[in-house]
Amino acid sequence: MNQFFEPSNFIDSIATATNVSRFEAAIIGGSFSGLSAALQLARARRNVVVIDASEPRNRFAAHSHGFLTQDGTPPHEISAIARAQLLEYPTVTFHTKTRAVAARHHPDSKPESPLFEIDDSNGVSHIARRVIFAAGLQDKMPSDVPGFKENWGAGIFHCPYCHGYELRDKSLGVLGVDPKSVMQAYLLHEWSSDITFFSLGAPSGSKVVANYDSETLSKMRSIGIKVEDQASIVRIVRDEADPSELSHVELSDGRRESIRGLLIVPTVEIAPDVLKMWHSLGVETNVSAFGHETVTTADAFGQTNVRGVYFGGDGIMNVAKAVSDGALAGVGAHHSLVAEKMTSH
Repeated sequence: MNQFFEPSNFIDSIATATNVSRFEAAIIGGSFSGLSAALQLARARRNVVVIDASEPRNRFAAHSHGFLTQDGTPPHEISAIARAQLLEYPTVTFHTKTRAVAARHHPDSKPESPLFEIDDSNGVSHIARRVIFAAGLQDKMPSDVPGFKENWGAGIFHCPYCHGYELRDKSLGVLGVDPKSVMQAYLLHEWSSDITFFSLGAPSGSKVVANYDSETLSKMRSIGIKVEDQASIVRIVRDEADPSELSHVELSDGRRESIRGLLIVPTVEIAPDVLKMWHSLGVETNVSAFGHETVTTADAFGQTNVRGVYFGGDGIMNVAKAVSDGALAGVGAHHSLVAEKMTSH
Protein backbone atom coordinates (compact mmCIF):
# COMPACT_ATOMS: atom_id res chain seq x y z
CA MET A 1 0.00 0.00 0.00
CA ASN A 2 1.31 3.46 -0.87
CA GLN A 3 1.96 5.48 2.27
CA PHE A 4 0.62 8.88 1.30
CA PHE A 5 -1.68 11.15 3.21
CA GLU A 6 -4.50 13.57 2.62
CA PRO A 7 -3.48 17.22 1.99
CA SER A 8 -3.89 18.33 5.62
CA ASN A 9 -1.18 15.87 6.69
CA PHE A 10 1.24 16.24 3.78
CA ILE A 11 4.01 17.70 5.92
CA ASP A 12 4.09 14.42 7.84
CA SER A 13 4.48 12.26 4.76
CA ILE A 14 8.27 12.64 4.58
CA ALA A 15 9.88 9.41 5.71
CA THR A 16 12.08 9.58 8.79
CA ALA A 17 14.94 7.68 7.14
CA THR A 18 17.67 10.11 6.05
CA ASN A 19 18.20 8.49 2.65
CA VAL A 20 14.57 8.08 1.56
CA SER A 21 11.84 10.69 1.22
CA ARG A 22 8.25 10.37 0.02
CA PHE A 23 6.30 12.97 -1.91
CA GLU A 24 3.21 13.29 -4.03
CA ALA A 25 5.27 14.85 -6.82
CA ALA A 26 8.96 15.06 -7.63
CA ILE A 27 10.08 17.85 -9.94
CA ILE A 28 13.41 17.38 -11.66
CA GLY A 29 14.80 20.84 -12.33
CA GLY A 30 14.48 24.02 -10.28
CA SER A 31 14.62 26.83 -12.81
CA PHE A 32 11.62 28.67 -14.28
CA SER A 33 9.67 25.65 -15.49
CA GLY A 34 10.24 23.54 -12.39
CA LEU A 35 9.47 26.41 -10.02
CA SER A 36 6.29 27.19 -11.92
CA ALA A 37 5.18 23.55 -11.72
CA ALA A 38 5.95 23.47 -8.00
CA LEU A 39 3.84 26.57 -7.40
CA GLN A 40 0.71 25.00 -8.88
CA LEU A 41 1.12 21.88 -6.76
CA ALA A 42 1.99 23.85 -3.62
CA ARG A 43 -1.15 25.93 -3.97
CA ALA A 44 -3.09 22.69 -4.31
CA ARG A 45 -1.58 21.67 -0.93
CA ARG A 46 0.36 18.80 -2.44
CA ASN A 47 3.62 17.59 -1.01
CA VAL A 48 6.33 18.27 -3.61
CA VAL A 49 10.11 18.04 -3.82
CA VAL A 50 12.21 20.04 -6.27
CA ILE A 51 15.50 18.37 -7.16
CA ASP A 52 17.80 20.99 -8.62
CA ALA A 53 21.43 20.85 -9.74
CA SER A 54 21.59 24.68 -9.46
CA GLU A 55 23.04 24.97 -12.97
CA PRO A 56 20.29 26.65 -15.02
CA ARG A 57 20.82 27.17 -18.71
CA ASN A 58 20.26 30.91 -18.20
CA ARG A 59 23.12 31.30 -15.70
CA PHE A 60 25.31 32.96 -18.35
CA ALA A 61 22.82 35.78 -19.03
CA ALA A 62 23.11 38.98 -17.03
CA HIS A 63 19.50 40.00 -17.63
CA SER A 64 16.22 38.41 -18.64
CA HIS A 65 13.99 40.20 -21.13
CA GLY A 66 10.50 39.75 -22.53
CA PHE A 67 8.84 38.46 -19.35
CA LEU A 68 6.04 40.65 -18.02
CA THR A 69 6.89 42.60 -14.82
CA GLN A 70 10.45 41.26 -14.86
CA ASP A 71 11.89 42.82 -18.02
CA GLY A 72 15.59 43.46 -17.43
CA THR A 73 15.78 41.55 -14.15
CA PRO A 74 18.72 39.15 -13.73
CA PRO A 75 17.41 35.59 -14.11
CA HIS A 76 18.97 34.47 -10.83
CA GLU A 77 16.97 37.16 -9.03
CA ILE A 78 13.71 35.97 -10.58
CA SER A 79 14.51 32.42 -9.47
CA ALA A 80 15.48 33.56 -5.97
CA ILE A 81 12.18 35.39 -5.53
CA ALA A 82 10.27 32.35 -6.77
CA ARG A 83 12.11 30.01 -4.37
CA ALA A 84 11.49 32.34 -1.43
CA GLN A 85 7.80 32.50 -2.24
CA LEU A 86 7.58 28.74 -2.64
CA LEU A 87 9.19 28.16 0.73
CA GLU A 88 6.25 29.98 2.31
CA TYR A 89 4.25 26.86 1.47
CA PRO A 90 4.81 24.12 4.08
CA THR A 91 4.50 21.29 1.54
CA VAL A 92 7.49 22.30 -0.61
CA THR A 93 10.97 20.84 -0.14
CA PHE A 94 14.08 21.75 -2.12
CA HIS A 95 17.07 19.50 -2.68
CA THR A 96 19.62 21.81 -4.32
CA LYS A 97 23.11 21.35 -5.71
CA THR A 98 22.26 17.76 -6.45
CA ARG A 99 21.09 16.24 -9.69
CA ALA A 100 18.63 13.45 -10.35
CA VAL A 101 20.63 10.58 -11.81
CA ALA A 102 18.25 7.62 -12.00
CA ALA A 103 14.51 7.00 -12.24
CA ARG A 104 12.50 3.81 -12.11
CA HIS A 105 9.09 2.44 -11.28
CA HIS A 106 8.79 1.65 -7.56
CA PRO A 107 8.04 -1.99 -6.71
CA ASP A 108 4.65 -0.88 -5.32
CA SER A 109 3.72 0.85 -8.57
CA LYS A 110 0.47 -0.22 -10.21
CA PRO A 111 -0.97 0.69 -13.63
CA GLU A 112 -3.85 2.57 -12.02
CA SER A 113 -1.70 4.02 -9.22
CA PRO A 114 1.85 4.71 -10.45
CA LEU A 115 4.73 5.20 -8.06
CA PHE A 116 8.28 6.21 -8.93
CA GLU A 117 11.69 6.30 -7.30
CA ILE A 118 14.22 9.01 -8.17
CA ASP A 119 17.84 8.81 -7.02
CA ASP A 120 19.91 11.96 -6.70
CA SER A 121 23.66 12.42 -6.78
CA ASN A 122 23.78 12.81 -2.99
CA GLY A 123 22.51 9.27 -2.52
CA VAL A 124 18.95 10.20 -1.54
CA SER A 125 16.02 8.29 -3.03
CA HIS A 126 12.82 10.24 -3.56
CA ILE A 127 9.59 8.26 -3.88
CA ALA A 128 6.77 10.08 -5.64
CA ARG A 129 3.41 9.43 -7.22
CA ARG A 130 4.08 11.88 -10.04
CA VAL A 131 7.28 12.99 -11.77
CA ILE A 132 7.69 16.22 -13.71
CA PHE A 133 10.78 16.62 -15.88
CA ALA A 134 11.75 20.30 -16.09
CA ALA A 135 15.49 20.09 -16.69
CA GLY A 136 18.13 18.71 -18.96
CA LEU A 137 18.72 21.08 -21.87
CA GLN A 138 22.25 22.37 -22.19
CA ASP A 139 24.14 24.38 -24.79
CA LYS A 140 27.11 22.94 -26.66
CA MET A 141 29.74 25.53 -27.45
CA PRO A 142 32.65 25.15 -29.88
CA SER A 143 35.79 24.65 -27.84
CA ASP A 144 38.18 25.63 -30.63
CA VAL A 145 36.99 29.22 -31.12
CA PRO A 146 38.76 31.49 -28.61
CA GLY A 147 36.35 33.89 -26.96
CA PHE A 148 33.16 31.95 -27.69
CA LYS A 149 32.62 30.37 -24.29
CA GLU A 150 33.77 33.48 -22.42
CA ASN A 151 31.22 35.67 -24.19
CA TRP A 152 28.28 33.28 -24.28
CA GLY A 153 25.22 35.00 -22.81
CA ALA A 154 26.81 38.43 -23.12
CA GLY A 155 27.98 39.49 -26.57
CA ILE A 156 27.02 36.12 -28.07
CA PHE A 157 23.34 35.22 -27.90
CA HIS A 158 20.76 32.94 -29.51
CA CYS A 159 17.50 34.87 -29.07
CA PRO A 160 16.99 38.26 -30.76
CA TYR A 161 13.81 38.83 -28.75
CA CYS A 162 15.75 38.44 -25.52
CA HIS A 163 18.81 40.55 -26.41
CA GLY A 164 18.20 42.36 -29.69
CA TYR A 165 16.69 45.52 -28.26
CA GLU A 166 19.72 46.30 -26.09
CA LEU A 167 21.93 45.98 -29.20
CA ARG A 168 19.66 47.95 -31.52
CA ASP A 169 21.29 50.04 -34.25
CA LYS A 170 24.74 48.57 -33.56
CA SER A 171 27.05 46.48 -35.74
CA LEU A 172 25.84 42.91 -35.33
CA GLY A 173 26.74 39.57 -36.83
CA VAL A 174 25.06 36.24 -37.47
CA LEU A 175 27.19 33.11 -37.46
CA GLY A 176 26.20 30.84 -40.34
CA VAL A 177 26.13 27.37 -38.84
CA ASP A 178 22.68 26.11 -39.79
CA PRO A 179 19.99 26.62 -42.47
CA LYS A 180 17.99 28.51 -39.82
CA SER A 181 20.83 31.04 -39.54
CA VAL A 182 19.45 32.76 -42.64
CA MET A 183 16.17 33.48 -40.88
CA GLN A 184 18.15 34.76 -37.91
CA ALA A 185 19.88 37.28 -40.14
CA TYR A 186 16.56 38.54 -41.47
CA LEU A 187 15.17 38.71 -37.93
CA LEU A 188 18.15 40.61 -36.57
CA HIS A 189 17.80 43.09 -39.41
CA GLU A 190 14.66 44.29 -37.61
CA TRP A 191 16.85 45.62 -34.79
CA SER A 192 19.76 47.01 -36.81
CA SER A 193 20.52 47.88 -40.40
CA ASP A 194 24.21 47.01 -39.84
CA ILE A 195 24.18 43.21 -40.06
CA THR A 196 26.95 40.94 -41.30
CA PHE A 197 26.20 37.32 -42.14
CA PHE A 198 29.28 35.14 -41.70
CA SER A 199 28.38 32.41 -44.16
CA LEU A 200 31.52 30.34 -43.50
CA GLY A 201 30.79 30.20 -39.77
CA ALA A 202 33.77 29.31 -37.61
CA PRO A 203 36.45 26.62 -38.06
CA SER A 204 34.10 23.99 -36.69
CA GLY A 205 31.23 26.18 -35.60
CA SER A 206 28.77 24.46 -33.31
CA LYS A 207 27.39 22.34 -36.13
CA VAL A 208 28.39 21.32 -39.63
CA VAL A 209 28.49 24.59 -41.51
CA ALA A 210 25.52 24.88 -43.83
CA ASN A 211 26.00 25.45 -47.55
CA TYR A 212 24.29 28.67 -48.58
CA ASP A 213 23.51 29.01 -52.28
CA SER A 214 24.30 32.16 -54.21
CA GLU A 215 20.63 33.10 -54.59
CA THR A 216 20.12 33.07 -50.81
CA LEU A 217 23.17 35.23 -50.22
CA SER A 218 22.22 37.58 -53.06
CA LYS A 219 18.77 38.15 -51.55
CA MET A 220 20.36 38.97 -48.22
CA ARG A 221 22.64 41.50 -49.87
CA SER A 222 19.68 43.05 -51.69
CA ILE A 223 18.10 44.20 -48.42
CA GLY A 224 21.36 45.52 -47.00
CA ILE A 225 22.68 42.52 -45.07
CA LYS A 226 26.42 42.25 -45.63
CA VAL A 227 27.71 38.77 -46.41
CA GLU A 228 31.18 37.68 -45.37
CA ASP A 229 31.87 34.62 -47.55
CA GLN A 230 35.64 34.81 -47.90
CA ALA A 231 36.82 34.02 -44.36
CA SER A 232 35.57 32.35 -41.20
CA ILE A 233 35.65 33.64 -37.62
CA VAL A 234 38.69 32.39 -35.69
CA ARG A 235 38.53 34.59 -32.57
CA ILE A 236 35.90 36.60 -30.71
CA VAL A 237 37.02 39.58 -28.64
CA ARG A 238 35.06 41.22 -25.82
CA ASP A 239 34.82 44.97 -25.29
CA GLU A 240 36.72 45.44 -22.04
CA ALA A 241 35.00 48.79 -21.43
CA ASP A 242 31.58 47.13 -21.75
CA PRO A 243 31.79 43.38 -21.08
CA SER A 244 28.16 42.94 -22.13
CA GLU A 245 29.19 43.55 -25.75
CA LEU A 246 31.85 42.43 -28.18
CA SER A 247 34.62 44.57 -29.62
CA HIS A 248 35.33 42.68 -32.83
CA VAL A 249 35.86 39.30 -34.43
CA GLU A 250 39.07 38.14 -36.09
CA LEU A 251 38.83 36.33 -39.41
CA SER A 252 40.87 33.52 -40.89
CA ASP A 253 42.48 35.83 -43.45
CA GLY A 254 43.75 38.22 -40.76
CA ARG A 255 41.06 40.89 -41.03
CA ARG A 256 39.06 42.29 -38.13
CA GLU A 257 35.36 43.11 -38.20
CA SER A 258 33.82 45.42 -35.64
CA ILE A 259 30.90 43.48 -34.15
CA ARG A 260 29.03 44.42 -30.96
CA GLY A 261 26.95 41.27 -30.80
CA LEU A 262 26.88 37.86 -32.48
CA LEU A 263 23.73 35.80 -32.97
CA ILE A 264 23.89 32.03 -33.42
CA VAL A 265 21.46 29.15 -33.81
CA PRO A 266 22.14 27.19 -30.61
CA THR A 267 23.37 23.64 -30.64
CA VAL A 268 21.66 22.00 -27.71
CA GLU A 269 21.45 18.57 -26.18
CA ILE A 270 19.72 16.88 -23.30
CA ALA A 271 21.94 16.00 -20.36
CA PRO A 272 22.87 12.29 -20.43
CA ASP A 273 21.38 11.60 -16.97
CA VAL A 274 18.04 13.02 -18.04
CA LEU A 275 18.02 11.02 -21.26
CA LYS A 276 18.80 7.89 -19.27
CA MET A 277 15.87 8.54 -16.94
CA TRP A 278 13.48 9.12 -19.83
CA HIS A 279 14.54 5.88 -21.47
CA SER A 280 14.49 3.83 -18.27
CA LEU A 281 10.91 4.93 -17.58
CA GLY A 282 9.88 4.20 -21.16
CA VAL A 283 9.09 7.80 -22.08
CA GLU A 284 8.61 8.28 -25.82
CA THR A 285 10.82 10.91 -27.45
CA ASN A 286 11.24 12.60 -30.81
CA VAL A 287 13.69 14.93 -32.51
CA SER A 288 12.85 18.62 -32.07
CA ALA A 289 13.07 21.31 -34.73
CA PHE A 290 16.39 22.27 -33.15
CA GLY A 291 17.82 18.78 -33.61
CA HIS A 292 17.84 17.58 -30.01
CA GLU A 293 15.93 14.69 -28.48
CA THR A 294 12.82 15.82 -26.64
CA VAL A 295 9.74 14.28 -25.04
CA THR A 296 6.60 13.43 -26.98
CA THR A 297 3.63 14.73 -25.02
CA ALA A 298 0.02 13.61 -25.36
CA ASP A 299 -1.63 16.90 -24.42
CA ALA A 300 -1.04 20.55 -23.48
CA PHE A 301 -0.52 19.55 -19.85
CA GLY A 302 2.70 17.69 -20.54
CA GLN A 303 1.39 14.16 -20.03
CA THR A 304 3.77 11.64 -21.57
CA ASN A 305 2.97 8.12 -22.73
CA VAL A 306 3.91 6.92 -19.22
CA ARG A 307 1.12 7.44 -16.73
CA GLY A 308 2.25 9.74 -13.95
CA VAL A 309 5.21 11.22 -15.85
CA TYR A 310 4.93 14.81 -17.07
CA PHE A 311 7.13 17.07 -19.16
CA GLY A 312 7.53 20.74 -18.25
CA GLY A 313 9.21 21.66 -21.52
CA ASP A 314 12.88 21.82 -22.42
CA GLY A 315 13.51 25.56 -22.08
CA ILE A 316 14.44 26.03 -25.72
CA MET A 317 12.45 29.27 -26.03
CA ASN A 318 12.19 32.01 -23.38
CA VAL A 319 11.20 32.58 -19.75
CA ALA A 320 7.51 33.08 -20.51
CA LYS A 321 7.29 29.77 -22.40
CA ALA A 322 9.18 27.91 -19.66
CA VAL A 323 6.89 29.28 -16.95
CA SER A 324 3.82 28.38 -19.02
CA ASP A 325 5.02 24.83 -19.73
CA GLY A 326 5.83 24.28 -16.07
CA ALA A 327 2.50 25.63 -14.86
CA LEU A 328 0.58 23.38 -17.24
CA ALA A 329 2.59 20.32 -16.19
CA GLY A 330 1.95 21.12 -12.52
CA VAL A 331 -1.77 21.45 -13.13
CA GLY A 332 -1.79 18.28 -15.22
CA ALA A 333 -0.06 16.31 -12.47
CA HIS A 334 -2.51 17.60 -9.88
CA HIS A 335 -5.52 16.75 -12.04
CA SER A 336 -4.24 13.21 -12.42
CA LEU A 337 -3.85 12.82 -8.65
CA VAL A 338 -7.43 13.93 -8.16
CA ALA A 339 -8.63 11.64 -10.97
CA GLU A 340 -6.84 8.73 -9.31
CA LYS A 341 -8.70 9.47 -6.06
CA MET A 342 -12.00 9.55 -7.95
CA THR A 343 -11.46 6.09 -9.43
CA SER A 344 -9.98 4.46 -6.31
CA HIS A 345 -13.02 4.96 -4.11
